[in-house]
Amino acid sequence: MVATEVARLMGKVKVEYICAEDGRSYLEIDMANIATPASARWLAERLEGLTEDELTRKFNSSKKQGTLGPWGTIEIGPYIVLCQRAIPEDFERNLGEPIKLLVGGVGRPDEILAVVRAMG
Repeated sequence: MVATEVARLMGKVKVEYICAEDGRSYLEIDMANIATPASARWLAERLEGLTEDELTRKFNSSKKQGTLGPWGTIEIGPYIVLCQRAIPEDFERNLGEPIKLLVGGVGRPDEILAVVRAMG
């Protein structure tokens, strides 16, 4: 990877989605219950367009740790997204490894709080 490509990657967030057994993401499933397919695409585009600075400002961390990092929420428009944030070690960051955001689902505050509390 050349230095210009590393510089280009810095500041980007890599978004991944947790999927159900049928292969659909929980974001897609949840949005089908509370919004339209166009809204689901809009939300995915906003998540995938987040910069590291925006993620740092918007991520509301809980004390619940997942395998990649802390679980938390991000509020985008009228939606609250349950997600996990993974920040690579400094040496990985210097080699261009982006911060990862693992998206678990979308819901109302009471629904998200119930899920986080159920994590133990």
